[in-house]
Formats: sequence, C-alpha cells, structure tokens
Amino acid sequence: MKQMYTGHVGSDLHALRIVAMAALLAGAGCVSAPQEEDATAMGGLSTVNLAGFLTQQIANDVETIEKTLPVELDLVWRVLPGVYQELGIPVATSNPQKHQLGNLQFEVQRVNGKRMNHFIDCGTSRTGPMANAYQVTLTVMTTLEAVEETGGTKMSSIVDGTAVNRSTAGYPVPCTSRETLEELIADKVAEVLGVSGS
Repeated sequence: MKQMYTGHVGSDLHALRIVAMAALLAGAGCVSAPQEEDATAMGGLSTVNLAGFLTQQIANDVETIEKTLPVELDLVWRVLPGVYQELGIPVATSNPQKHQLGNLQFEVQRVNGKRMNHFIDCGTSRTGPMANAYQVTLTVMTTLEAVEETGGTKMSSIVDGTAVNRSTAGYPVPCTSRETLEELIADKVAEVLGVSGS
C-alpha cells in the first residue's frame, strides 16, 4: 500500500527533507536523530524547523510503502534491527516509544549485495545509471504500528536518497525509490518470523 505525502523543508534541502519524512511517519512529534529537530504535522503537510536553519517552503513528495504482518508488534520490533544489519543498513535512529527505526543519512554503495540502481533511480549519465557510478547518500526509515483488530503489525517504510559525482563533488542529484528496498525489508522480517505479509 502506498501513501503520498508533501512536506515543507528548509534551506538545507536534503537534511531537512529527511527530517520531514521521519516526522511524517511518526504523524507528529520528534524522532530521535543525530540533529536537533522539531516537526509538527498539519493536514498531511509537515513544517520542520532544524536548529541553525531558516525555514522556507519547498514541496517534496515522500512515498511510504506499507505491509501488514500477522505477528504482534513486539516480535516484529525485536527482529527489525537484525534485518537492517543483514541488509547492511546501519541503525542510527531508534525510537522504541514510536517503534521507529532506521538511518536518516548514510553513504552506501550496495545493499544486500546489490548495486544501488536496483533500489533507487538517480538518472542516467554517459557512463550508465548514476546510482551505481555516483556516491549515494541514503535515508531508510521503518515505523511499526499495531493493528488492534487482528493483532498484527503494519510496517511502513520510506527510502530516499541523493547521489554526488565522486570526481567533481558537484551538487547532489535527487534519487527516487524503486520500492524494492521497502518491500525487501518487509519480506526479510516476514521470513525471519516465518509468516507472510499482505
């Protein structure tokens, strides 16, 4: 299941964009992260103030991929860090109260042994997919929510990134998710727990 959100970000576009995405997943409130942040949700939009930056309005679309597992939330939460570790995604943000886990910005060349073009689209240059040739900085976040009616757990994941030419160190190129990593995280959790998701 996909959900589209539009966020308001500040002057450091990518740093504020990833904070906005984490805030949107949480609904409202703050997310544990290396930076001081304050985010509030307003009618499907998010206003973000990051310490040291001025806020201005730029629209960004963030797509959340959801999957429901027929397993209690506590069990999913226990295995989620191990799945991230298996995929090669370092966990830098963990909020047990909101059941939110991930990394708001890390450099990566491969995930689960696959090159980055398998997971994100950063465009194509003369040498091929820029996701493979450029230095990719990725954001991956997963939020868990208990489904009271069934006793299951809804997993919501986002993937976002930028790519920078290693030779010229120019401006970051925005990347869009192919939705494969979000699905892979959910599938790996389901595999560990011995269940199937929907």
